[in-house]
Amino acid sequence: MPKKCLCGCGGIIIWQKHHKWRDIKYIRGHAPNKNRLQLVSKKFGRLTVIKFAEFRRGKNNMKRSYWKCKCACGNYTVVRGLNLKIKNGVKSCGCLQKEVMSKIGKRAYKHGMSNTKFFRIWVGMQTRCFDSKEKAYRWYGARGITVCKRWLRFENFRDDMYKLYLKHKKNNDYTSIERINSNGNYKPSNCKWATREEQRANQRPRQRTRDFR
Repeated sequence: MPKKCLCGCGGIIIWQKHHKWRDIKYIRGHAPNKNRLQLVSKKFGRLTVIKFAEFRRGKNNMKRSYWKCKCACGNYTVVRGLNLKIKNGVKSCGCLQKEVMSKIGKRAYKHGMSNTKFFRIWVGMQTRCFDSKEKAYRWYGARGITVCKRWLRFENFRDDMYKLYLKHKKNNDYTSIERINSNGNYKPSNCKWATREEQRANQRPRQRTRDFR
């Protein structure tokens, strides 16, 4: 009689009587892999890993493992294993980002600066650090760059930086927020206003990260 066996990746292997155990790795393509992540039942923020979903080919034709997860809100999502494991990686199906942006919207309505460039700079700072769907997230949130607790409230950011912003903007055509230490967080002691040229000069070299499962 055929037997169902649980693979290390979370999948099911059908083992027939004529199969030899040394050949089990060839059945239905479930090859054993010591480097494969073992994530079933583990929790990452609001996500709980249910099972291995599939392999997908990425850059350099390397396999990347994807896992089916259940979010605390009840939704299901498929996430790359590496994005679950890294610091400040994916922590929800997207509901967490929606809640953060909803709070930002409510604050914008209260302070009346939602249509200003200064406010958009603050929003951009938050999304780069907390929104995994943002293109620049890999260079900020994925590297552990975050926003200090005080600046999570726009009013505090405004009190600390708005006067300096107006002063810098008066003498320069371009003004953006700059981290003095490019490996440091967004906080009063590590931020200043800079021109485009100054920002390029202080830009951290973007090295290719090692890809692994």
